[in-house]
Amino acid sequence: MYSYVGFWSIPRGQWAEKAEANVADQKILDRAIASGTIVGYGNDVNLVHQPDGATHDDWWTAMSMAGLLNVLD
Repeated sequence: MYSYVGFWSIPRGQWAEKAEANVADQKILDRAIASGTIVGYGNDVNLVHQPDGATHDDWWTAMSMAGLLNVLD
């Protein structure tokens, strides 16, 4: 199994924009699940973090490196 994880440091004033982007990404990721390209995905918000630390993350998993990278395209 292969995993992609992206960590983001987003100012609190832009968290709503990140939430909207997650909704848009969900459509792409749902299609990738349905086609078998990936086997799982998610995103998180880190409410307690260091000032320069990551506030958000996005991840997905696939059974092949090709499946993992296809989602990035």
